[in-house]
Amino acid sequence: MAVHLGPTWLALVIVLWAPLVSLARVGMGVHYLSDVLAGMLVGVLIGLVMVEVQPILPVILPWLFDRADGWLRAL
Repeated sequence: MAVHLGPTWLALVIVLWAPLVSLARVGMGVHYLSDVLAGMLVGVLIGLVMVEVQPILPVILPWLFDRADGWLRAL
């Protein structure tokens, strides 16, 4: 979502940083490569779904988006 909604510089940082961190975790022996690849796949899929759902959220949950602090009033 940050790549889609954020500024270009942030997308560049994330696209470069995330794989390096993932490979470092494999290199340290904290995760297997399959764990890292599965996590990347799940993260990308959830991000894509959220990017698609994001425009219709105010229609589905109007009480959450009725004003800037609408979610606070709902609690």
